[in-house]
Amino acid sequence: MTAKNTALVSALVSSVLNLPPGAVDGDSSMESIPQWDSVAQLNICLEFQERFGVDLDMDTIASATNVARLASLLPN
Repeated sequence: MTAKNTALVSALVSSVLNLPPGAVDGDSSMESIPQWDSVAQLNICLEFQERFGVDLDMDTIASATNVARLASLLPN
């Protein structure tokens, strides 16, 4: 995981959740952001797949509930 990937995923999550820039960082997760519920998780993962061309299976969608985990799925 790189700082660039973390920044890209943070921006994606902020966009999907309609949060201001800087509201999401590498430590953000479903547990720390009230708007990041199960429906938002699906929307985040759909946008992640579309934007980055990375296919996510259901197990990954269920476990990738924080910025760091999503960023780790991107190639360095």
